[in-house]
Amino acid sequence: MTAPRRPGVGTPTHPARPGATAPPVDALVGRAVELAFDSLNRIEREATRVARWFRANARREAHQGLTDLVNMTQSMASLATAAASAIGIDFDDFCATRGLPAESTTTALLNELLRHQQTDNTHALATVLERRLAETLDVWRRVFVALAGGPTDPSGQAA
Repeated sequence: MTAPRRPGVGTPTHPARPGATAPPVDALVGRAVELAFDSLNRIEREATRVARWFRANARREAHQGLTDLVNMTQSMASLATAAASAIGIDFDDFCATRGLPAESTTTALLNELLRHQQTDNTHALATVLERRLAETLDVWRRVFVALAGGPTDPSGQAA
């Protein structure tokens, strides 16, 4: 036998909205873009520090910092792919139609860093981090601006 149940205490103060269990896709992509810009800025700051370590011959710190930079860059690329997927588009097609060579630019950068690391050319590593990485991150900034619906060319005009 079950005990009698009391009637409810009334209606909720904030009634549930349809779809309230998950934020809208636009909000998720917007948040991904915010995170991406934070990550891009963090990567730039870290790259400056790692380049200084390479120039100062602080090898242990520099190599650990380089590993961290590669991991942060991979995470940022994964975020872009996930954001594109969330809005139902293929990331590679998205970049290709907008002339954004994010993946190829990043692959070339990583290959160049690896080549200089294998030859132990710390000066070249520092230079790549200071110059080429900045160029690559600019492409990624344009990718995230485009994902948010903004212009994709460096002048700020819609492509």
